[in-house]
Amino acid sequence: MPNHVQGWKEFNIGGTYYLGELALRLGEETNNGNIAVKVTGIIPPDPCAESNSWSGSPRVTLQLYLVSDPQRKCEVTARNSSKSIECEFPFEASIINVISINSEEKWVYFDLRK
Repeated sequence: MPNHVQGWKEFNIGGTYYLGELALRLGEETNNGNIAVKVTGIIPPDPCAESNSWSGSPRVTLQLYLVSDPQRKCEVTARNSSKSIECEFPFEASIINVISINSEEKWVYFDLRK
């Protein structure tokens, strides 16, 4: 896992507003008092697939929810890149940027953006 992670620390770099930078293992979850995220799946790359393709890349599945309403969940599967978060309810974060996925050690390093 990365040695230094900001955690739930809001910051702005060049007009991009970050809610936090997080590193979690499979099954772990965290929240900032308003929104929560849980790692529910880490999918290793398919060795037979073309590298950098969807199947040939490691992927992570995250469950997102509001702390005030934990029954309404939104699920996002992403690989090393930025992806829009599309939930059926208002969610403070609109983009997840996956920085690194280690499918052998089962952890993911990512940030959430407004």
